[in-house]
Amino acid sequence: LKSELDLNSDQIILLKAKNEEDVDQLKATLEKELEMQEQLWANYLVEQYKKVQKTIIKSDGPYVIYITSDDPEKMESIFDEKVQ
Repeated sequence: LKSELDLNSDQIILLKAKNEEDVDQLKATLEKELEMQEQLWANYLVEQYKKVQKTIIKSDGPYVIYITSDDPEKMESIFDEKVQ
């Protein structure tokens, strides 16, 4: 279920590339998602926009993660721990 009024910018997207060559393409796709989220929240809810500005996009091996949350560094730490 999703509310008709989306008042929270939190997103975690975890992708696994089929091969190493696809990692850059996945990261580029997530960068476009970030651009869209910045445009969406910039004039909507300032606090959510600030959260989006701290989004982390990173990869480790075939995994690519996109994190928008109140504490993206904590989620990044969990990702780093689990992919090792």
